[in-house]
Amino acid sequence: DKCCIVTAGLSGIGTKAAIIGMTNFAEQVLKDYKGGEYAVVLRGLDLDGDGKVDSVEVLHSATA
Repeated sequence: DKCCIVTAGLSGIGTKAAIIGMTNFAEQVLKDYKGGEYAVVLRGLDLDGDGKVDSVEVLHSATA
């Protein structure tokens, strides 16, 4: 059993947020995943005020 994970954003910063979400916050991002098709909408956050995304917030998740 294998799966493919596709990450994307509407901008470079959005794509960076998606990658950070999958690498640093995978447990939070995938907590509702039960198999099959799954989608998550994330918001990138700058918690330390340096102008760079360093955290994510899950806004919505859905299964097909």
